[in-house]
Amino acid sequence: MDIIPTEIEPIDLLFEIRKVIKRFVVLAEGEDLILALWPLGTHLVRPYDQSQAFDFYPILRATSPDKESGKSTLRKVLVQLCANPKETMNISTANLYRLIERKQRTLLIDEFDSMMAKGGEFSTDMTNLLNSGCEQSGIVDRCVGNDHEPKEFHTWSAKAIFGIGDITDTTASRCITIVLMKKLPSEHVDRLADVLRTESVWFDQLKQAIAHFIDENEIDITTGMSSVPPELGNRAYDRWEPLFRLAEVFGKDVVRELSETAVRLELETDDPPSPELNVLVCTKEFWDNHQGDRASSKSICEFINRLQEDMVIPTHLGRMERLTQRVLARILRLFGIRPEQLGDGSNQRGYFRANFKDAFNRYLCPAS
Repeated sequence: MDIIPTEIEPIDLLFEIRKVIKRFVVLAEGEDLILALWPLGTHLVRPYDQSQAFDFYPILRATSPDKESGKSTLRKVLVQLCANPKETMNISTANLYRLIERKQRTLLIDEFDSMMAKGGEFSTDMTNLLNSGCEQSGIVDRCVGNDHEPKEFHTWSAKAIFGIGDITDTTASRCITIVLMKKLPSEHVDRLADVLRTESVWFDQLKQAIAHFIDENEIDITTGMSSVPPELGNRAYDRWEPLFRLAEVFGKDVVRELSETAVRLELETDDPPSPELNVLVCTKEFWDNHQGDRASSKSICEFINRLQEDMVIPTHLGRMERLTQRVLARILRLFGIRPEQLGDGSNQRGYFRANFKDAFNRYLCPAS
Protein backbone atom coordinates (compact mmCIF):
# COMPACT_ATOMS: atom_id res chain seq x y z
CA MET A 1 0.00 0.00 0.00
CA ASP A 2 1.05 3.57 -0.58
CA ILE A 3 2.33 5.71 2.28
CA ILE A 4 -0.45 7.60 4.08
CA PRO A 5 0.62 11.09 5.16
CA THR A 6 -0.54 12.17 8.60
CA GLU A 7 -2.09 15.37 7.24
CA ILE A 8 -4.13 13.67 4.53
CA GLU A 9 -7.24 15.38 3.18
CA PRO A 10 -10.38 14.16 4.97
CA ILE A 11 -12.06 12.78 1.84
CA ASP A 12 -8.85 10.91 0.94
CA LEU A 13 -8.66 9.46 4.45
CA LEU A 14 -12.25 8.24 4.15
CA PHE A 15 -11.40 6.66 0.80
CA GLU A 16 -8.46 4.78 2.33
CA ILE A 17 -10.55 3.48 5.23
CA ARG A 18 -13.33 2.33 2.92
CA LYS A 19 -10.80 0.65 0.65
CA VAL A 20 -9.19 -1.30 3.49
CA ILE A 21 -12.59 -2.51 4.75
CA LYS A 22 -13.62 -3.74 1.30
CA ARG A 23 -10.27 -5.44 0.93
CA PHE A 24 -11.16 -7.97 3.63
CA VAL A 25 -14.97 -8.21 3.84
CA VAL A 26 -17.76 -8.70 1.27
CA LEU A 27 -20.42 -6.00 1.73
CA ALA A 28 -23.51 -4.64 0.06
CA GLU A 29 -23.26 -1.25 -1.62
CA GLY A 30 -22.72 1.64 0.78
CA GLU A 31 -22.12 -0.45 3.87
CA ASP A 32 -18.39 0.17 3.76
CA LEU A 33 -19.20 3.86 4.32
CA ILE A 34 -20.99 3.04 7.58
CA LEU A 35 -18.13 0.78 8.66
CA ALA A 36 -15.69 3.63 7.96
CA LEU A 37 -17.63 6.34 9.80
CA TRP A 38 -18.51 4.32 12.91
CA PRO A 39 -14.89 3.66 14.02
CA LEU A 40 -13.99 7.30 13.39
CA GLY A 41 -16.72 8.31 15.82
CA THR A 42 -15.30 6.05 18.55
CA HIS A 43 -12.40 8.49 18.88
CA LEU A 44 -14.89 11.10 20.09
CA VAL A 45 -16.57 8.85 22.69
CA ARG A 46 -14.62 10.09 25.68
CA PRO A 47 -14.83 9.12 29.38
CA TYR A 48 -18.25 9.92 30.82
CA ASP A 49 -17.00 12.90 32.88
CA GLN A 50 -15.41 14.66 29.90
CA SER A 51 -16.90 16.87 27.21
CA GLN A 52 -18.56 14.80 24.48
CA ALA A 53 -19.19 15.21 20.77
CA PHE A 54 -22.27 12.97 21.02
CA ASP A 55 -24.93 12.36 23.66
CA PHE A 56 -25.74 8.98 22.10
CA TYR A 57 -23.56 6.56 20.15
CA PRO A 58 -25.11 3.54 18.40
CA ILE A 59 -24.08 -0.05 18.86
CA LEU A 60 -22.65 -1.48 15.66
CA ARG A 61 -24.10 -4.93 15.06
CA ALA A 62 -22.57 -7.26 12.48
CA THR A 63 -24.58 -10.39 11.81
CA SER A 64 -25.07 -12.96 9.06
CA PRO A 65 -27.36 -15.87 8.20
CA ASP A 66 -24.47 -18.35 8.38
CA LYS A 67 -20.98 -18.85 9.74
CA GLU A 68 -17.82 -17.83 7.87
CA SER A 69 -19.29 -14.62 6.50
CA GLY A 70 -16.52 -12.32 7.73
CA LYS A 71 -17.72 -11.25 11.18
CA SER A 72 -14.48 -12.10 12.96
CA THR A 73 -12.45 -10.56 10.16
CA LEU A 74 -14.45 -7.35 10.34
CA ARG A 75 -13.90 -7.25 14.09
CA LYS A 76 -10.14 -7.48 13.58
CA VAL A 77 -10.24 -4.74 10.92
CA LEU A 78 -12.11 -2.47 13.33
CA VAL A 79 -9.42 -3.10 15.94
CA GLN A 80 -7.09 -1.24 13.59
CA LEU A 81 -9.48 1.72 13.30
CA CYS A 82 -11.26 2.21 16.64
CA ALA A 83 -10.15 4.14 19.70
CA ASN A 84 -8.70 2.02 22.52
CA PRO A 85 -10.24 -1.27 21.28
CA LYS A 86 -10.93 -4.29 23.46
CA GLU A 87 -11.77 -7.59 21.75
CA THR A 88 -13.59 -10.18 23.79
CA MET A 89 -15.77 -13.25 23.42
CA ASN A 90 -15.75 -14.63 26.97
CA ILE A 91 -15.76 -12.05 29.75
CA SER A 92 -17.88 -11.34 32.81
CA THR A 93 -20.12 -8.31 32.88
CA ALA A 94 -18.45 -7.24 36.14
CA ASN A 95 -15.17 -7.06 34.25
CA LEU A 96 -16.79 -5.11 31.42
CA TYR A 97 -18.22 -2.50 33.80
CA ARG A 98 -14.75 -1.82 35.16
CA LEU A 99 -13.04 -1.82 31.76
CA ILE A 100 -15.44 0.82 30.52
CA GLU A 101 -15.39 3.09 33.56
CA ARG A 102 -11.66 2.94 34.24
CA LYS A 103 -10.18 2.63 30.75
CA GLN A 104 -12.93 3.79 28.35
CA ARG A 105 -12.53 0.86 26.00
CA THR A 106 -14.28 0.41 22.67
CA LEU A 107 -15.81 -3.04 23.12
CA LEU A 108 -15.77 -5.45 20.17
CA ILE A 109 -17.75 -8.47 21.38
CA ASP A 110 -17.44 -11.59 19.23
CA GLU A 111 -19.69 -14.68 19.41
CA PHE A 112 -22.39 -12.51 20.97
CA ASP A 113 -25.07 -15.11 20.32
CA SER A 114 -23.14 -17.75 22.27
CA MET A 115 -22.59 -15.38 25.17
CA MET A 116 -26.28 -14.48 25.42
CA ALA A 117 -27.27 -18.14 25.19
CA LYS A 118 -26.04 -18.49 28.79
CA GLY A 119 -29.27 -16.78 29.78
CA GLY A 120 -30.10 -15.91 33.36
CA GLU A 121 -28.40 -13.08 35.22
CA PHE A 122 -25.54 -12.82 32.72
CA SER A 123 -27.89 -12.18 29.80
CA THR A 124 -29.84 -9.58 31.79
CA ASP A 125 -26.65 -7.80 32.89
CA MET A 126 -25.25 -7.76 29.36
CA THR A 127 -28.49 -6.33 27.99
CA ASN A 128 -28.48 -3.61 30.65
CA LEU A 129 -24.84 -2.82 29.89
CA LEU A 130 -25.48 -2.44 26.17
CA ASN A 131 -28.75 -0.55 26.44
CA SER A 132 -27.61 1.96 29.04
CA GLY A 133 -24.16 2.44 27.57
CA CYS A 134 -25.38 4.13 24.38
CA GLU A 135 -26.03 7.32 26.35
CA GLN A 136 -23.44 9.49 28.07
CA SER A 137 -25.49 9.35 31.29
CA GLY A 138 -25.71 5.54 31.20
CA ILE A 139 -25.35 3.87 34.60
CA VAL A 140 -25.90 0.44 36.14
CA ASP A 141 -26.11 -0.12 39.89
CA ARG A 142 -24.30 -3.06 41.45
CA CYS A 143 -23.30 -4.24 44.92
CA VAL A 144 -19.55 -4.77 45.37
CA GLY A 145 -17.26 -6.11 48.07
CA ASN A 146 -17.91 -8.31 51.06
CA ASP A 147 -20.26 -5.71 52.51
CA HIS A 148 -22.25 -5.53 49.26
CA GLU A 149 -21.74 -1.79 49.07
CA PRO A 150 -23.96 -0.23 46.35
CA LYS A 151 -21.96 1.35 43.52
CA GLU A 152 -22.80 3.10 40.28
CA PHE A 153 -20.89 2.01 37.18
CA HIS A 154 -20.86 4.31 34.19
CA THR A 155 -21.45 2.30 31.00
CA TRP A 156 -20.96 4.99 28.32
CA SER A 157 -18.70 3.65 25.57
CA ALA A 158 -18.68 2.63 21.94
CA LYS A 159 -19.64 -1.01 21.44
CA ALA A 160 -19.87 -3.44 18.53
CA ILE A 161 -21.39 -6.92 18.68
CA PHE A 162 -20.81 -9.78 16.26
CA GLY A 163 -22.97 -12.89 16.07
CA ILE A 164 -25.72 -14.89 14.40
CA GLY A 165 -29.38 -14.80 15.38
CA ASP A 166 -31.86 -12.40 16.92
CA ILE A 167 -31.25 -10.00 19.77
CA THR A 168 -33.73 -8.33 22.11
CA ASP A 169 -35.89 -5.58 20.65
CA THR A 170 -34.56 -3.06 23.15
CA THR A 171 -30.97 -3.67 22.08
CA ALA A 172 -31.85 -3.85 18.37
CA SER A 173 -33.42 -0.40 18.62
CA ARG A 174 -30.00 0.95 19.64
CA CYS A 175 -28.09 -0.81 16.85
CA ILE A 176 -27.02 -0.02 13.33
CA THR A 177 -27.12 -3.49 11.81
CA ILE A 178 -24.93 -4.73 8.98
CA VAL A 179 -25.70 -8.17 7.53
CA LEU A 180 -22.48 -9.63 6.16
CA MET A 181 -22.46 -11.85 3.10
CA LYS A 182 -20.61 -15.08 2.41
CA LYS A 183 -18.26 -14.54 -0.49
CA LEU A 184 -18.84 -16.20 -3.83
CA PRO A 185 -16.07 -18.32 -5.41
CA SER A 186 -15.65 -15.50 -7.91
CA GLU A 187 -15.10 -12.90 -5.18
CA HIS A 188 -11.72 -12.28 -3.61
CA VAL A 189 -10.78 -10.92 -0.20
CA ASP A 190 -7.29 -10.75 1.29
CA ARG A 191 -6.31 -12.52 4.48
CA LEU A 192 -6.00 -9.87 7.17
CA ALA A 193 -3.42 -11.80 9.19
CA ASP A 194 -1.05 -11.89 6.20
CA VAL A 195 -1.47 -8.18 5.55
CA LEU A 196 -0.92 -7.23 9.18
CA ARG A 197 2.39 -9.10 9.11
CA THR A 198 3.64 -7.52 5.91
CA GLU A 199 2.07 -4.05 6.01
CA SER A 200 1.90 -3.19 9.70
CA VAL A 201 3.60 0.16 9.06
CA TRP A 202 0.72 1.19 6.77
CA PHE A 203 -1.81 0.53 9.54
CA ASP A 204 0.31 2.59 11.93
CA GLN A 205 0.25 5.44 9.42
CA LEU A 206 -3.53 5.08 9.09
CA LYS A 207 -3.98 5.35 12.86
CA GLN A 208 -1.85 8.51 12.92
CA ALA A 209 -3.91 10.01 10.09
CA ILE A 210 -7.14 9.22 11.97
CA ALA A 211 -5.79 10.89 15.12
CA HIS A 212 -4.87 13.99 13.11
CA PHE A 213 -8.30 14.05 11.46
CA ILE A 214 -10.02 13.99 14.86
CA ASP A 215 -7.81 16.79 16.20
CA GLU A 216 -8.50 18.97 13.16
CA ASN A 217 -12.24 18.36 12.87
CA GLU A 218 -13.49 17.73 16.41
CA ILE A 219 -15.03 21.19 16.81
CA ASP A 220 -16.88 20.97 13.49
CA ILE A 221 -18.19 17.49 14.34
CA THR A 222 -19.18 18.48 17.87
CA THR A 223 -20.97 21.70 16.95
CA GLY A 224 -22.19 20.81 13.46
CA MET A 225 -25.69 19.98 12.36
CA SER A 226 -26.64 16.61 10.95
CA SER A 227 -28.77 15.85 7.91
CA VAL A 228 -30.59 12.72 9.06
CA PRO A 229 -33.23 12.09 6.37
CA PRO A 230 -36.82 12.49 7.59
CA GLU A 231 -37.73 9.09 6.12
CA LEU A 232 -35.93 7.45 9.02
CA GLY A 233 -38.38 8.80 11.59
CA ASN A 234 -37.79 9.82 15.18
CA ARG A 235 -36.80 6.43 16.57
CA ALA A 236 -33.87 6.05 14.17
CA TYR A 237 -32.65 9.63 14.58
CA ASP A 238 -30.51 8.93 17.67
CA ARG A 239 -28.89 5.92 16.01
CA TRP A 240 -27.86 7.72 12.85
CA GLU A 241 -27.27 11.29 13.97
CA PRO A 242 -23.59 10.82 15.01
CA LEU A 243 -22.70 9.23 11.66
CA PHE A 244 -24.39 12.02 9.74
CA ARG A 245 -22.46 14.63 11.72
CA LEU A 246 -19.26 12.84 10.78
CA ALA A 247 -20.39 12.61 7.16
CA GLU A 248 -20.92 16.38 6.97
CA VAL A 249 -17.16 16.85 7.29
CA PHE A 250 -16.64 14.91 4.06
CA GLY A 251 -19.13 16.83 1.95
CA LYS A 252 -22.54 16.57 0.34
CA ASP A 253 -21.79 13.51 -1.78
CA VAL A 254 -20.91 11.47 1.31
CA VAL A 255 -24.02 12.71 3.13
CA ARG A 256 -26.16 11.76 0.14
CA GLU A 257 -24.66 8.26 -0.04
CA LEU A 258 -25.10 7.76 3.70
CA SER A 259 -28.74 8.88 3.44
CA GLU A 260 -29.49 6.36 0.72
CA THR A 261 -27.76 3.54 2.59
CA ALA A 262 -29.34 4.38 5.95
CA VAL A 263 -32.87 4.46 4.51
CA ARG A 264 -32.30 1.11 2.77
CA LEU A 265 -30.92 -0.54 5.90
CA GLU A 266 -33.72 0.76 8.09
CA LEU A 267 -36.29 -0.65 5.69
CA GLU A 268 -34.52 -4.01 5.65
CA THR A 269 -34.13 -4.27 9.43
CA ASP A 270 -37.38 -2.56 10.46
CA ASP A 271 -38.91 -4.30 13.45
CA PRO A 272 -42.35 -5.86 13.03
CA PRO A 273 -45.16 -3.93 14.71
CA SER A 274 -46.16 -4.84 18.25
CA PRO A 275 -49.27 -7.07 18.60
CA GLU A 276 -51.21 -4.03 19.80
CA LEU A 277 -50.19 -1.92 16.83
CA ASN A 278 -50.94 -4.84 14.53
CA VAL A 279 -54.51 -4.87 15.88
CA LEU A 280 -54.82 -1.15 15.13
CA VAL A 281 -53.57 -1.77 11.58
CA CYS A 282 -56.22 -4.45 11.16
CA THR A 283 -58.97 -2.14 12.42
CA LYS A 284 -57.90 0.38 9.78
CA GLU A 285 -58.38 -2.28 7.14
CA PHE A 286 -61.78 -3.08 8.64
CA TRP A 287 -62.95 0.53 8.34
CA ASP A 288 -61.52 0.77 4.81
CA ASN A 289 -63.87 -2.08 3.88
CA HIS A 290 -66.85 -1.03 6.00
CA GLN A 291 -69.53 1.31 4.69
CA GLY A 292 -71.14 2.65 7.86
CA ASP A 293 -70.00 5.04 10.54
CA ARG A 294 -70.30 2.46 13.36
CA ALA A 295 -69.67 -1.26 13.85
CA SER A 296 -70.15 -3.82 16.60
CA SER A 297 -67.22 -5.22 18.55
CA LYS A 298 -68.22 -8.68 17.34
CA SER A 299 -68.02 -7.73 13.65
CA ILE A 300 -64.59 -6.12 14.07
CA CYS A 301 -63.24 -9.17 15.91
CA GLU A 302 -64.61 -11.54 13.30
CA PHE A 303 -63.04 -9.49 10.50
CA ILE A 304 -59.62 -9.39 12.16
CA ASN A 305 -59.64 -13.10 12.98
CA ARG A 306 -60.49 -13.89 9.35
CA LEU A 307 -57.81 -11.48 8.18
CA GLN A 308 -55.12 -13.01 10.41
CA GLU A 309 -56.15 -16.53 11.35
CA ASP A 310 -53.01 -17.10 13.43
CA MET A 311 -53.24 -13.89 15.46
CA VAL A 312 -52.64 -14.30 19.19
CA ILE A 313 -52.11 -11.54 21.73
CA PRO A 314 -49.78 -11.69 24.77
CA THR A 315 -51.57 -11.06 28.08
CA HIS A 316 -50.13 -9.29 31.11
CA LEU A 317 -49.46 -12.75 32.58
CA GLY A 318 -47.37 -13.78 29.58
CA ARG A 319 -49.98 -16.15 28.13
CA MET A 320 -51.13 -15.91 24.51
CA GLU A 321 -54.80 -15.62 23.67
CA ARG A 322 -57.05 -15.21 20.67
CA LEU A 323 -58.54 -11.84 19.82
CA THR A 324 -61.89 -11.57 21.57
CA GLN A 325 -64.16 -8.61 22.14
CA ARG A 326 -62.70 -8.20 25.62
CA VAL A 327 -59.11 -8.32 24.31
CA LEU A 328 -60.01 -5.90 21.52
CA ALA A 329 -61.42 -3.44 24.07
CA ARG A 330 -58.27 -3.71 26.19
CA ILE A 331 -55.99 -3.01 23.24
CA LEU A 332 -57.99 -0.16 21.72
CA ARG A 333 -58.18 1.51 25.13
CA LEU A 334 -54.39 1.98 24.85
CA PHE A 335 -55.06 4.18 21.83
CA GLY A 336 -57.79 6.18 23.56
CA ILE A 337 -60.66 4.29 21.87
CA ARG A 338 -63.47 2.84 24.00
CA PRO A 339 -66.57 0.79 23.14
CA GLU A 340 -69.95 2.52 23.32
CA GLN A 341 -73.60 1.70 22.86
CA LEU A 342 -74.15 1.89 19.10
CA GLY A 343 -77.59 3.50 19.44
CA ASP A 344 -79.02 1.58 16.49
CA GLY A 345 -81.70 -0.24 18.46
CA SER A 346 -79.67 -3.47 18.66
CA ASN A 347 -78.40 -2.90 22.23
CA GLN A 348 -74.93 -3.84 20.95
CA ARG A 349 -71.71 -2.20 22.02
CA GLY A 350 -69.12 -1.29 19.46
CA TYR A 351 -67.12 1.52 17.93
CA PHE A 352 -67.60 4.65 15.86
CA ARG A 353 -65.40 5.32 12.85
CA ALA A 354 -64.69 8.91 13.95
CA ASN A 355 -63.14 7.73 17.22
CA PHE A 356 -60.30 6.00 15.31
CA LYS A 357 -59.17 9.07 13.37
CA ASP A 358 -56.74 10.40 16.00
CA ALA A 359 -55.10 7.00 16.58
CA PHE A 360 -54.74 6.36 12.85
CA ASN A 361 -53.12 9.78 12.37
CA ARG A 362 -50.75 9.33 15.32
CA TYR A 363 -49.65 5.74 14.86
CA LEU A 364 -50.22 4.71 11.25
CA CYS A 365 -49.21 7.77 9.26
CA PRO A 366 -45.55 8.05 8.13
CA ALA A 367 -43.43 10.24 10.38
CA SER A 368 -43.07 13.76 9.08
